[in-house]
Amino acid sequence: MGDKPLDAQIKAAKSLEAGTKLALDPGELYAGRGLQALEALLNKTTLLFISEEELALLTGKRWPGGADKLLDFGPDILVCKRGSKGAAVAAYGERWEYPPEKVDVLDCIGAGDVLAAGFIAGRLRGLPIPDCLDLGQKAAAGSITGFGRQCYPDRTFLQNYFRPE
Repeated sequence: MGDKPLDAQIKAAKSLEAGTKLALDPGELYAGRGLQALEALLNKTTLLFISEEELALLTGKRWPGGADKLLDFGPDILVCKRGSKGAAVAAYGERWEYPPEKVDVLDCIGAGDVLAAGFIAGRLRGLPIPDCLDLGQKAAAGSITGFGRQCYPDRTFLQNYFRPE
């Protein structure tokens, strides 16, 4: 998480061909560097995943004000991971907020990454943004019912999610 890895990521992002979609989750260490340090990455980012705490670190504002500020830097879609408050999305002038799924929580580590993976899976399937958030939330909720990766979603989870009613 030093300067060299960040510089390499910025260089890679700048070299992307037009139309290439980039998803970014800066994490707390990068968010703590401030907007100026991440501006070149944010300019190339299509889909930004960020916790509410990271949003505050970068912008001085929490959801939704911080999201509005970050969207001005380039991302089309911002997914705010809000922990026990659920998740929210700001995109194309709209906002969606979802409460957390009700589950018995054993281990929250990795839940934000699972939410992101579920959201991206939905985008790749062509789902509308609210449905992508629903998929991400359900995947994350399942992941916290076990320890470690014990309950991470798998192919069966996705098959069941996309099974026609």
